[in-house]
Amino acid sequence: MATFKYNRPSDNLIATLSPTVTIQTGTANPDYPVANLGDFSDEAMGQPSLLQETSGAWLIDWGSATAVPLVVLWGNFDEDLPILVQGNATDSWGSPSLEASIVAPAKRRNGFTVKLGIDMTGETGYAAYRYTRISIGDDGSSPAIANSVPVGLKVWLGGAIRTLGRDFDFSPIEPRHQMQTAAHTDTGYGWFYKLSGFIRGLQGSLFLETAEAQELQDWYDEAGSDPVILIPDPDEDEAWIVRWASSPTPFGEEGLTLLPLPTVIYPDFAVGWRRFQVSFVEVTAGGPEWL
Repeated sequence: MATFKYNRPSDNLIATLSPTVTIQTGTANPDYPVANLGDFSDEAMGQPSLLQETSGAWLIDWGSATAVPLVVLWGNFDEDLPILVQGNATDSWGSPSLEASIVAPAKRRNGFTVKLGIDMTGETGYAAYRYTRISIGDDGSSPAIANSVPVGLKVWLGGAIRTLGRDFDFSPIEPRHQMQTAAHTDTGYGWFYKLSGFIRGLQGSLFLETAEAQELQDWYDEAGSDPVILIPDPDEDEAWIVRWASSPTPFGEEGLTLLPLPTVIYPDFAVGWRRFQVSFVEVTAGGPEWL
């Protein structure tokens, strides 16, 4: 059982507020411009803001003081690479008012990276600031921990941290899928080719009172097929970039199919409880395509 956190598409502040985003330290790869940083559209989903260096920093100017409670980082970082998420009233970073210092987690066994979900509300100095700065491997430590490849980054800056206030029964928690195509030669030799690699899904059920159910339905209606953020375990900092999927099976033969949100009503409960069966599937596993 896990009380999960989530974001709707409209919570992505880079998309809704259109701040000025620049590379403060480093040089942009012309094929992967800085405009990709917060772009989670279908066209740009798999494309990061990519530098030509193995470290660097991005600066977001909101134009006025803006609170950023949730930061989701999707990068190609080596394990233990230092990461700073900072906030300040001015473009000066010697001693910013807000600073979260973390290190990149280990990659998965298949080489895919872990997306980080950082709850900034628990950090000292959390407040609304005009500037947000994200530094990767560029914290000035000596000796610096090196990244083995040019740094690539996508960032979701959430204007809210949402919960439904009820436990979600994820069962199973992480069904894994390896997608392959298969063929055979004239002599019967099997030939297999990996397609999109390692994709995960989440399925489960959720009991909500009638009033609480409206929030879940609003989330579903707003999202459509757009990506959303899901943090299944509040004790872990792993974030998932997912889409709502068909239920109970999120993986279709020809792709995903969005179905009505399945609901079972229990009228004998005084408050009118409803049981929802929900499914999500990762938009992308992330990582190796940027190397």
